[in-house]
Amino acid sequence: ANVEHVGKGERLVEAAGRLDDEADLRTALDVEPADADQVLVHDGVEIGVMDHVVHVALDVERGLMGGYGIVGGHIPLGVGIAYAMRYQETDHICQLYLGDGAMSQGAFHESANLAGLWGTEGQCPCLFIVENNKYGMGTRIDRVSSTTDLSHRGLSFNIPGEQVDGMDVLAVREAGAEAVAHAREQGPYILEALTYRYR
Repeated sequence: ANVEHVGKGERLVEAAGRLDDEADLRTALDVEPADADQVLVHDGVEIGVMDHVVHVALDVERGLMGGYGIVGGHIPLGVGIAYAMRYQETDHICQLYLGDGAMSQGAFHESANLAGLWGTEGQCPCLFIVENNKYGMGTRIDRVSSTTDLSHRGLSFNIPGEQVDGMDVLAVREAGAEAVAHAREQGPYILEALTYRYR
C-alpha cells in the first residue's frame, strides 16, 4: 500500500499504468480537462485536477490508499495501515511517502514512536520514504531543523535509516529493494532520497 501527501507523481505513474503525461492519462480515462475544484472518477479511481496536475487519490485494489492535503496528515494513517497489514497476516508493506517538511510535524514523531514500538514486535512493516529537496515548502532545511540527515530522525524510536542520492535512479532502486526487504522482515525503516527542486 502507498500513502502520501497530495502532489506526488510516483503514484500517478503506478496507477496510470506508466503513462507519460496528463494528456495520456486523460486519453486513457476518456475524460476532458476540468476546473480546479472538480473531481473526476473513472473505474473507481478518484482523480482530482488542480493546477494542471492530476492526483490519484484512492484506488484500494492497487494499494493506493489516498492522498492528503495536510502536510504530515497521512503519516499516522500509513503507520496504522502497516499495522493492519501485519495484523491481517499479509506479507505486504506500507510505503509511506513524505517530504522533508513533514518530518518536523508532530504527527511524524507520534507515528514513528508507535511504528518503532510495534516494529520491535514485528507488527509494523512501514517504509518511510522521505523526499528531501532541502527546502520543504520554501525554507532551507538547515534553518528549520537541528539535523539535516533526516534518515537519523527515527533512531530515538528504534527505526534505522539511510540516505540515498535521489537523483540516481539505480542507487534509489538498489537502496529501495534493501529498504523494502528490511521493512518486510524486520520492521519500520527510513529511506531518505536526497534530491532538489527544478526551476
